[in-house]
Amino acid sequence: MARQSKITSKALLFYRKRKKQSQEWLAEQVGVTQNTIHRWETGDIPKRWQEYAAVCEALDIEQVDLLSRESKDMYSLLLVRYEEALIDGTSLEIARLSAQVLNWERFFTTGKFGDEELTDEEIEHSSETERELAEMLRGKN
Repeated sequence: MARQSKITSKALLFYRKRKKQSQEWLAEQVGVTQNTIHRWETGDIPKRWQEYAAVCEALDIEQVDLLSRESKDMYSLLLVRYEEALIDGTSLEIARLSAQVLNWERFFTTGKFGDEELTDEEIEHSSETERELAEMLRGKN
């Protein structure tokens, strides 16, 4: 559910059209049907993270490109606050903002946000930092 509020289907449509490609082409690149691409572009966002990552790769875009404007603004503001805290913030403030940045990074690498549990496959394909975070969230650390 968190993914649907953060990713916009309009952006998916925009980037596909900007690349001057059809839904059929994108479907072939991602390994889904044309009908699935149509559903994604009309509001039913990809459910599996591998599909989302494949869309970004096929369209030559970064994950952040598919975020809604509101989510991009939130992420940008968070990064500014984090950089400011690194310069003259308290250690508690730095820790709090660092956790929020890691949460966004988790979203960018796995498609999961907040306390959504990662699968073993998602952990295996995530960065070392993400693996540590996932294990901590699962109580393994």
